[in-house]
Amino acid sequence: MKFTFLHTIDKAYAGIAIVMSTLSILSCFIIIAVLISCKSLRTNGRTLLICLTVANFVSCVGSIVAAGVSVFTPELTWSNFPVCAAASAISIVSNVCAYLWTCAISLYVYLCISWKKDVLADKLRGVFHLVCWGFPVAVMVIATASDVIGFNFGKAKVERRPPWCWIDRETEKFEMWELVTGLGWRIATIIICTALYSFVQFSLSVQVIGDHSQALVNVILLCFLSKDVRTKLNIKCQSIRHLFSKKTSGLRPLELEELRSDSNQLMDEIELNEEQDQVQG
Repeated sequence: MKFTFLHTIDKAYAGIAIVMSTLSILSCFIIIAVLISCKSLRTNGRTLLICLTVANFVSCVGSIVAAGVSVFTPELTWSNFPVCAAASAISIVSNVCAYLWTCAISLYVYLCISWKKDVLADKLRGVFHLVCWGFPVAVMVIATASDVIGFNFGKAKVERRPPWCWIDRETEKFEMWELVTGLGWRIATIIICTALYSFVQFSLSVQVIGDHSQALVNVILLCFLSKDVRTKLNIKCQSIRHLFSKKTSGLRPLELEELRSDSNQLMDEIELNEEQDQVQG
């Protein structure tokens, strides 16, 4: 495919991509410098942020190379241009890495906040590195070996989008390769992060409700679910019922006094058993 002219909007798009990618690269340097200089910020979770920053840095480099190809070499045959193929490979690896690291950070936060599994989350960091770095490289190698990367210039000349170095539009099963090398992982990342964010928000909402009802929970756990407390309450309730029921109206004062004495004696025995259990414990 011979492409010899770029529309003004295409050049503007490429120029904006170069400027924004350059600013993103500077931002990546700032993030890394801050995390390196401040030891208090070097937590396990923020080390994952450094990995995401590195992936974004490489992605910006690939975008600058691809934009430079579009702007500064308009007379070349794009399908056989090695620089464009290299930019495509860099973009595929870095973009898939960024998507996977975003999912990894979301999963890490979910485990720490919702499940309180900080140790498990830290153990998974090795798995995160293996998957988030190794899998994108494998995708790039497969795409390169299949000879599908190149100049992503549409078949229809009326397409209102600038050309780019990614997947050759003339290759077979273009839509499948588009999903495998980036777009599919972007959609999956949006779905996964949205789901994990919803789970975290739900767990935090439940925790807030628990904070306001802590006293009620303590009453249920320490009083109503305690066998000794329930026994005492039962004795008290029986004493009150006998004292105020119609059946007690015919009892003599001596019988009522004996009933109170039996109840107090039983409660004293329960308290004595509790003291013995505390001494043994």
